[in-house]
Amino acid sequence: MKTKTVFLFIGLITLNIKVSSQIAYTNVDNHFSAQQTINNVFKVNSAAYFNGGNNYVNSSGNESGFLFQNNSLFRAQLAWIDNAGNGYFGVYNYALGKWQQKWRNDGSVTIDANLSVLGQTHFLGKVTGAGYNNSLLIDAGYGYLEIGAMNEGFAHLQTDRSTFYFNKRIQVDEGIISSYNEDLNLQTSGTNRIFVSNSSGNVGIGTTSPSEILEVNGNLRVQGQYITTGGYLELVNSSDIDSKVSIYSNYSGLEGGIQITNRTGGLSFQHNANGGTTFLGGNTTIQGNLEAKKVKVTATPGSVPDYVFQPNYKLPTLNELEAFIKTNSHLPNIPNAKEIETNGQDVGDLQLKLLEKIEELTLYLIQENKENSNLKKQITKTEKENQELKNTLQEILKRIEKLESSEKDIGVKTKKN
Repeated sequence: MKTKTVFLFIGLITLNIKVSSQIAYTNVDNHFSAQQTINNVFKVNSAAYFNGGNNYVNSSGNESGFLFQNNSLFRAQLAWIDNAGNGYFGVYNYALGKWQQKWRNDGSVTIDANLSVLGQTHFLGKVTGAGYNNSLLIDAGYGYLEIGAMNEGFAHLQTDRSTFYFNKRIQVDEGIISSYNEDLNLQTSGTNRIFVSNSSGNVGIGTTSPSEILEVNGNLRVQGQYITTGGYLELVNSSDIDSKVSIYSNYSGLEGGIQITNRTGGLSFQHNANGGTTFLGGNTTIQGNLEAKKVKVTATPGSVPDYVFQPNYKLPTLNELEAFIKTNSHLPNIPNAKEIETNGQDVGDLQLKLLEKIEELTLYLIQENKENSNLKKQITKTEKENQELKNTLQEILKRIEKLESSEKDIGVKTKKN
């Protein structure tokens, strides 16, 4: 035999064995120097030293091994158990009443005891544990950690503690962190920061009940561009979804625009940067000055006062206008100072009323021009008539002077005669 096996047993050993090798028995003078067969109980009251090749322990039963006894009590058994072709070499603990170590024919090893390893452990084969579906169960006293693939779909890492603690960062090669069938929470200091709903997929920042794809409860600050492709950003009052601010990029033909809408009519503002068009609807209040290079006010049909120039328009006479002004201290169809100071002025409406007054004034000027033309003609005629009268008068005066001169000449002649 090439293999040399040495066993040293201290204490009382009781064996029902057949020894088929060299035996050196040193406690007494008896000495077995060759192969011996012992068919009875072989007792050693001190130490037994086997020094030779392979030492055989044969048994006609299904157990072959050694029993360890102390104070007449069995303590342990080291034996080979023939288990219908799937036998094992094991260590039996009588105090616990179980085989705590088993080395099987199929190469597997079972250790049913707490194991302390002071050095490195290297496993060349698979390791199975006492957890679910042979997962590895690690019990550290405060709780357990269970590691293993417990079904065909997943590899599991489970514990009975409320929290996993990692003292280093976690790096994921595929870049995916997911929840199997629960909501996903990202916390710092035990406080939820980012919440993802398992049922809807909605994401909440500062809230665990997001009602939209993204809901932020708190202030939001963005540095840089917010880029959308054919979409828009909309700020909506949750209690009044018709009141909103929409910022859009190439959405429904409104490229690069902003829209502010209040369903109560307070403000409706829309701007299309592409076409340079801005729409402002509803009642709008501006606290301060409004400066613009150009203001366009549209008018409803029939409101433009071209009706002043219609033949059936009744233009007040200047006397009637004078009487109205004396009574009311303002022009007809124009709000007085108190109304404007109290209610303000409608620029479009006031412009149309002022245009009405300008058109009426134009009619007055036309009338005055006609009257002036008639007066001018009359004056010209009168001047002509006056000139004719003047010429006639001058002719008469000349005749009178001539007659008077003739009378003087007749008188002189008479005196001479």
